[in-house]
Amino acid sequence: MIRGIAFSRSLAATAAVGWVSAAGAEWYRREGISQRIRDEQVVENRAATLSGAIAAKAAFDDGSVDSELRSAGEIQARPLSREAWSAFLREIGDRWSLSLDGADSRGDFLLQQATLRLRSPGVGDWPIIVAAIRSAEERSGVRVVAVRIRSSGDQQRRAMDVAEAVLSIGWPKPAREVPAP
Repeated sequence: MIRGIAFSRSLAATAAVGWVSAAGAEWYRREGISQRIRDEQVVENRAATLSGAIAAKAAFDDGSVDSELRSAGEIQARPLSREAWSAFLREIGDRWSLSLDGADSRGDFLLQQATLRLRSPGVGDWPIIVAAIRSAEERSGVRVVAVRIRSSGDQQRRAMDVAEAVLSIGWPKPAREVPAP
C-alpha cells in the first residue's frame, strides 16, 4: 500500500503564508505601476491644457512689449524724476540688477525700457518680488509692462530660476532739448 506524502502542518502553513505574501507584494507592485501611469496621464493632460492656454496668450509676448512702450500717454503726462528713480532703487534694495535699454525721444520726454532682475531668486522671495512691483506701479512716470517668473523642479523640490520685471519709464528731457514753441 502506498501511503501519502508526509508533511508538517507548520511547514504547510508557512508555505501558504509565503505564497499569500508574495501574491500581495506582486499585486501592490502592479497597482503602483498602474497608479504611476494614471498620474503621468493626468500630468500630460494638465501640461497640454496649460500649453494651450499659454499659446492662447501669445499676444503678450515680447512683440507686444514694444507696442506697450509706444502707448505712453500717462507717462508723458507725469514723467519720472531722477531723484524719484534713485529713491525707488534704494527702496527695492541691491538684490535687483538693472539693465536699461536706449531711450526713445517722445516730444518733451524720453521713453526708456528697464529690466529689473532679482539676483538668485528663491521660492521664499515672493514678498520681495511683490513689494518691488507694487512700488514700481505706485511711481508716476513708471509703468510695469511685464513680469516674468520661471521656476523648475517637481512638487517636492521647486526652484525659482528667473524673476524679472520689465518697466517703461518716462524721463523729462533736459531743458535744452525741449523745442521752443
